[in-house]
Amino acid sequence: MASTKAKLTHSDWQESKSCEAEGHALAPMHCRYHYTGPVDGESTFEGVICYLGDTGSYTGYELFTGSIEGRRGTCVLRSVGGFAPDAVDAELEVVPDSGTGGLTGLRGGGRMRFPMDAEQGTIELDWILEA
Repeated sequence: MASTKAKLTHSDWQESKSCEAEGHALAPMHCRYHYTGPVDGESTFEGVICYLGDTGSYTGYELFTGSIEGRRGTCVLRSVGGFAPDAVDAELEVVPDSGTGGLTGLRGGGRMRFPMDAEQGTIELDWILEA
């Protein structure tokens, strides 16, 4: 299994709290990521945030188009994470059978960290291409 690290930035962040009660809230969200480094490309993320005061959790899916270590294609990542006032941290999983083109047969997962006060975050992806 290969391990690849890259940088990411986000844009087009949209969220809207759909329900709130006693300091908790749910908010559908949408954003775009731009990856640079050995993971190079763009993605669109759709998910739901669960606010618990100034912390919380989220889950969602990200459609990635670009390349991983020079292999160009698309794949879908499932993201489950949490946030505190200092950072967003998430565990990632490549959705089985979602790879296309040079990413056909992609399997694996990884981690994402995005400090709240930073313009860039990091992703570490542990992956393999299965035939």
